Amino acid sequence: MSTDEVKVLLTLMHDVEAGDPLDFGQLPLDDAEARRLVALSILQMRNRLVALTDSQQEREMVLMASAAHLVLENFLMHYQRLTARGHSAEDAAASLLSRLRGG
Repeated sequence: MSTDEVKVLLTLMHDVEAGDPLDFGQLPLDDAEARRLVALSILQMRNRLVALTDSQQEREMVLMASAAHLVLENFLMHYQRLTARGHSAEDAAASLLSRLRGG
């Protein structure tokens, strides 16, 4: 992967995060370094997919499945955080489902 690819991905990540800022809290790692490591990991995943399959559609499906897994993991972590803060299970689920549905 090229330095330009990393820069482009980091720029796009920044643009996405502008609409949904992340809280790095007490992460013992600089947020810029965390983003760079994630960008490198994603580009490596893409490169492995390109090496393993000839089908653009198959690569896109694998990447979408990976993104869907991350969204679901994020959904579950938000749910756990809300219920740990005292929200009822029903209220937490309703709030998160509304966001997931674009409400």
